[in-house]
Parts: sequence; C-alpha cells; structure tokens
Amino acid sequence: MVEVSGTVSPSYWDDLLLLSENSYLAQLGKRQQEMQFPDDIQKLSYTLDHRSPLHYQLQRVTVIVVDEQGTQLSSDDPLLVIVSGRTDAANTTIDYFSLNTQFYDASNTTFTIPLQAVRTGFDRRVSQRTHVWKIAVEFAEQWIKSQDDRKNQDDQQILLQQVRRLAAATGYWSTWAAAMMENQVPTTIISDILLSPSSLWELGPGPHNPYPGTNPRIA
Repeated sequence: MVEVSGTVSPSYWDDLLLLSENSYLAQLGKRQQEMQFPDDIQKLSYTLDHRSPLHYQLQRVTVIVVDEQGTQLSSDDPLLVIVSGRTDAANTTIDYFSLNTQFYDASNTTFTIPLQAVRTGFDRRVSQRTHVWKIAVEFAEQWIKSQDDRKNQDDQQILLQQVRRLAAATGYWSTWAAAMMENQVPTTIISDILLSPSSLWELGPGPHNPYPGTNPRIA
C-alpha cells in the first residue's frame, strides 16, 4: 500500500483505496504489516460467506463518557456493530486502522470516550456502521415480505434499486453484506445489490464496475 495525496489520475482509480479521515489518522506512525484489503483477491477483507476474515456483528457493549480528568460522566450499554478478525491479518487490519475507533477496548467490549470527542462527533465510524446495519435489516424484512407475493416482480426490482442507492449513499459495504446475510437475504440478491454493474448505480460510485473499492470476485 502506497500513500498518495493530491489529485490522482483516473488511470490509477482501479487500484485506489480511499481512507476515511479517522482511518487515516489511526494509521499514522504505525508500521505496516500483512493486512486484509477489499480489493486484493489474495487478501480479501470480506467475503460473502461465513468464513470472511473480517466479521461484523451487532452486539451489546459498554460506552463510558469521561471528562478531561478521566472521571466517568455517564455509562450506557447500547447495541453497536463491532468488527472482529478471524485471521491474524484481519486483526492487524482492525488495529492498524482502529476500525472500532481508538476508544474501544476489545478485551472488555468497552468504549471509553472523552466528552470532547462526543461533543465534536470525532470518529463516528461505529455509530454510522450501526445505522447502516439497521437500514439493511429493514430492507431484509421488506425483501422477505415481498417474496410472499410472486406477482410483485416490478415492486421487487424497485426495492432493489432503492437499497442500491442507499448502499451507495451510506457506504460501509461489509456492514450491508453482513447484516443482509444474517437476516436470510440470499447471496444472489446481495451480489445483485452490492456487486451490480455501474450502469445500475445512480449515485455514489466512481468508475468501478462493482461497488467502489470491492474486488468483483468477492462472491
């Protein structure tokens, strides 16, 4: 992986990975090791099966907010989507980019967040990921209901197009996939949504045929 800043020629776009600001900040000063990536067929970070290196799961965690002196101000136990690794490279990737934020301690499933970070909305990746999970679950429920009426083929296609737009607008490809898989959406439908040709996308993606930054052989 080579860091590039500034304008990037379209000829490089097929090999370009975009980092969120928080992922970029998290890796500063760290030594790069063997990791999993969404575009490398030899080191795919996520696959549409139950053996994916990165595993996304909605789980109960503890969230503690502290002041500048470290004094606890509040505590809660929400359901949030946490990513864990099934391989050493996957765990290295999670740590390298602090994918669960720098505030998360996996040993006790606890977030300890400074009040200033809460007020400024610093690093919202986990909350955004959780929001996407909920949207994906709502889609899964609607899709299952639509299967009860085989006559509504047009409605099903409209539903697929709507969720494709949502996925493009929100990002978090792996979270979309994981939530739909957990809620019994067929892999063929997940692929139709997340790995569809660029001609079917109306917003979001760049020049790639599949969902941006995702290897088409992921399925």
